[in-house]
Amino acid sequence: MKATLPMSPQGSSSLPAVSYGSFYTKIWQGLSALETDPFPKVAKMAHTSMDYIRDQVFEWPRHKEDVIDGPSSLGDLYNVRDTVMGKEWIDPSKNQSFFSLPPSPSNRSYLSVDSPPKNLSTTGSSMDLNRLGARVRYSLQCRRTMPNMISENASDDDQKRLVSTKFVDWCGKYFSECKKPHSGRCDIESSAHFEREWRYARNHLQEKESRDESMRAYQFRIDHQIFSTRCAQSPAVLLFHPYESHFITTAKDAFIVWDYNTNSKLTHWNPDRGIWNRNISRITALDLVNAHDNTMLLVGSEDGAVRLWSNYTNSVANKEPVLVTAWQALSELSSLSRAASGLRMAWDQRTQTLVAGGDARIVRLWDAETELKVNDISTGTDAWVTSLTVDSDGGGNVFAAGCSDGSVRIFDRRLPSNNCRTITYRENAGVIINAKIRKCSDLLVAGFINGDVKTYDIRTKSSILTCQTGTHTTAFDVHKSADVFACGGINQLTAYELGGGNVLNSVKSNEWFMGPKIPSTVSYISFHPNRIMLGYSLIDCSIVISSLDSKKWPTSELPAFGIADEGPPTNCST
Repeated sequence: MKATLPMSPQGSSSLPAVSYGSFYTKIWQGLSALETDPFPKVAKMAHTSMDYIRDQVFEWPRHKEDVIDGPSSLGDLYNVRDTVMGKEWIDPSKNQSFFSLPPSPSNRSYLSVDSPPKNLSTTGSSMDLNRLGARVRYSLQCRRTMPNMISENASDDDQKRLVSTKFVDWCGKYFSECKKPHSGRCDIESSAHFEREWRYARNHLQEKESRDESMRAYQFRIDHQIFSTRCAQSPAVLLFHPYESHFITTAKDAFIVWDYNTNSKLTHWNPDRGIWNRNISRITALDLVNAHDNTMLLVGSEDGAVRLWSNYTNSVANKEPVLVTAWQALSELSSLSRAASGLRMAWDQRTQTLVAGGDARIVRLWDAETELKVNDISTGTDAWVTSLTVDSDGGGNVFAAGCSDGSVRIFDRRLPSNNCRTITYRENAGVIINAKIRKCSDLLVAGFINGDVKTYDIRTKSSILTCQTGTHTTAFDVHKSADVFACGGINQLTAYELGGGNVLNSVKSNEWFMGPKIPSTVSYISFHPNRIMLGYSLIDCSIVISSLDSKKWPTSELPAFGIADEGPPTNCST
């Protein structure tokens, strides 16, 4: 964007405009972007630096004795300063289309030489500027050194340190250590190693048990309620941990962690509101990173920001959730489009790739380890993305996007950017609520707002199965491995068999043991990644989790600490 300078009272610019490719323009725009960075410490450092620059320009010249040519020259210099600074400053927290840039020291150093630069405007008030330069030329030659100018003789104690980091100390520690690759991450006799071995054995046993559940899921009813609570606000997202007995919900800009075995709340965390003390955008997406080991929570907001939290369950005593990193994953989301879908994201654990989309014409791929953008892939439509899913079992190279125009678009990231979209399905005009690529298969299941559920084979050009529920759908989800999907609407939630569309069970929100309950609409549905467990939220701020009856389906006991019943798991690194 081109920088603009304020106009003089005569109607023309009295100072040269900063060029589009100016070095100082890029620095100022970079600092303006960092001032609204989602990581609070980065935003604070940028804000401190920009405040210092603003103060220096506002206070130049601040003392009358800095010039010796009388009040006339001082008043003219103040006019120059006011012309450069303008009457108002732009708040970086607001989304503006231009920035008003302060001049750098080199931009005003030409006043102390014999003649102004050749690129000065010769119209309007140019003669006034020349007369000003001739009048104060002698006074500025005798002027004392400005406090914001760097002197070679100045000591470090005289200079005020604006910001301080531990980057140099970290580099010294990091590069002094031995970086020779080794097979073991830790001592095999340490408690951390045994804890990791036990964790992998537990995961292996639960995956084996969930496979047996998935094979017979259509023979049982998912109506055994194991958890029920009511929140202050209706959750927008609900996410299960694949191995632990907890799930995460949202409440505007906060996330809440619940334990469904003990019916207790583990965490209710509101993130830092930053230097501007403004409300953080509503959370629209959740995902888990390193779910098989030390899990971290990935939170996506409607403004396109992504934050990664560790210790999100307060598992470490007397320690709050820690913000590991944060960055702007999709800055193209506008404030007018956030109410439509917000940020949608999909996480691939194998490649450590984050796929981000929303009300934008692109889907952006990020390398989460380096926080670098991998690619921008065009969606080929003006409709916003309502759902993203990645084929993790296929190497994470294929992903799909469900759009608000009813289309399902398949992408292959191995192809060139302009040719990544391989297949587009346009068989329904309704908004896609949710779409998922099933585990260990090439099938994709999508649920539409009009009640249709379509199954696609991503190797073919049309759907292979369509199930019509016949009701208006407000929430939809399908199990990753079991042939079960669920649809929620007004005052009803129904679970179906995926293959034949047979109704497994139906739950009405007015069914209550204490009498009639006020009818409510299902706002969100989520299946457990492994077990046959269904969680859903209602617009009356209720959260319910149902599963198979434990009496009809017994569960196995966990192995002893560090010992597996069938040998070491396949994903255990030795």
